[in-house]
Amino acid sequence: MNANKMRSEFDLKLDIFTSSSTPGLEDSEVSSLLTDGQANIVRDILNPDEDKLLDLTELARKQLSTLYVNGELAKAATQTGIFTNGIFWDIPTNHYVTLNLQGVVSSATTCLNGIEVNVKPVTYDEYNTNIKNPFRNPGRGVIWSLQAGLASTAQRIQTVNSSEFTDITKLRIAYIKKPLDIVVDVSTPADQVNSDLPDILHSRIVDEAVELAKLQLGLLNEFQAQTMYNEVNK
Repeated sequence: MNANKMRSEFDLKLDIFTSSSTPGLEDSEVSSLLTDGQANIVRDILNPDEDKLLDLTELARKQLSTLYVNGELAKAATQTGIFTNGIFWDIPTNHYVTLNLQGVVSSATTCLNGIEVNVKPVTYDEYNTNIKNPFRNPGRGVIWSLQAGLASTAQRIQTVNSSEFTDITKLRIAYIKKPLDIVVDVSTPADQVNSDLPDILHSRIVDEAVELAKLQLGLLNEFQAQTMYNEVNK
């Protein structure tokens, strides 16, 4: 359903709960509630851990099929502060969680030049513990990646590769993107922005938005409000 249809379903469900005594909400307020509901649903499906690549279930893959992106990362303009054999890479602004990373490397060793190498996310503790261990540091079969924070407004990761490689010429990524904000516009339907999620999740987005509205409008008793608050902030 489109954004304005979501608004109609939202109004109906909230009116049923309040016996038609719901305070009138502006399009912008409903847009915010629908967007927050959408974000909660994506978060609950993914439950991501930033230090691990995500392994989605078959159901999650179907639910988030419209958010899949495949591409290549660009090397960051600034490489100041990299580790030995490290490279900073810019993460796309719409990136939410990574599904897979794979590097294509160059090497003076003919049999290694141009091969594809899997990328393994590691923590800084793992890096510090293993980088000097010849049996545990990144060899020819793996590249490490570490979270690297922001440079200006760009999110980055850092890869660390074996000294047998002279460069990582490509870093391919498969990821789940952040869905666009939902925008309701009843007066100018052409300006509405629909949910990026598949239709099978649209009613669930509305239900989540209704629950958020109940909390924000003070329509729940103390126990219900605390339960809802805990659910939203888990």
